[in-house]
Amino acid sequence: MGPRGNHSKKPQSAKNFGKSLRKLISYFAPFKISFSAVLATTVLGAFFGILGPQLIGDMITAVTDGVKITSQGVSFLPDFGRISQLGFILIGLYLASAAFNYIQGWIMTTISQKITFKMREQLSEKISKLPLKYFDNAETGNIVSLVTNDIETISQNLSQSFVQIISAFVTVIGVAIMMLRISWEMTLIAAVVMPISIAIIAFIIFLIFGIFIPAIIYLWPLWLCLAVFLTIYRAFQKRRFEKEMKDAYEEEQTGGTNENGDPNIIDVDYKVVDEEKTKQKEQEQILI
Repeated sequence: MGPRGNHSKKPQSAKNFGKSLRKLISYFAPFKISFSAVLATTVLGAFFGILGPQLIGDMITAVTDGVKITSQGVSFLPDFGRISQLGFILIGLYLASAAFNYIQGWIMTTISQKITFKMREQLSEKISKLPLKYFDNAETGNIVSLVTNDIETISQNLSQSFVQIISAFVTVIGVAIMMLRISWEMTLIAAVVMPISIAIIAFIIFLIFGIFIPAIIYLWPLWLCLAVFLTIYRAFQKRRFEKEMKDAYEEEQTGGTNENGDPNIIDVDYKVVDEEKTKQKEQEQILI
């Protein structure tokens, strides 16, 4: 086994990120069709999920269109056929979205597991060909982390994070299209207000850090002294409480001291004393 090494060492980044990324993408080559199916199902699932709120809005519009105010009063005659049609379409869209999400999750998990298996197989072959000198010089923790943690991280990112990125990208584009379809004026206002709001928030956070960081730098010795003082105070308080409890216990067991300061040892059964006191109280109540 190799040396343990310093486990507090900071993790190292890839020396050649572009080369590593191209090598990782090369693992997708045998799964072009499956990967295309993942992209298609992800886009369709996100698209159907985006259409849901639009259909809900159309259903509300169909309900409100049935409300009419006349001279005789308010009449409510909604088009139930239209509402039912939109409801069934909405249910179908959500079921289709759930089905596509399930399919893309299943396909992507299968792809990630196969890629992970291939990586572990190649890594096992590589380790079996390494000389023993490598294991004497390399850190044991790094080898174990490479075999287990690093490949497992790649598998999780392929099966979860990659699909989430695609879904989020499609959702943002779809929501922007729906906003433009509903009201391009409100969409333009939102597009202008959001960057301004982000800039204002970032400026406020920058000012807050500029005020509080110097205060923290100058006041940390005082906070350290205060923490030490509170710790010492609690320790003394605990010691004093323990001493008081010990003295009270010893006084209860010895019955106090006599005139010479020697303890009066009382060897009695407290249960008997309590029973005698109870009987005396009962007799006093009878006499009264």
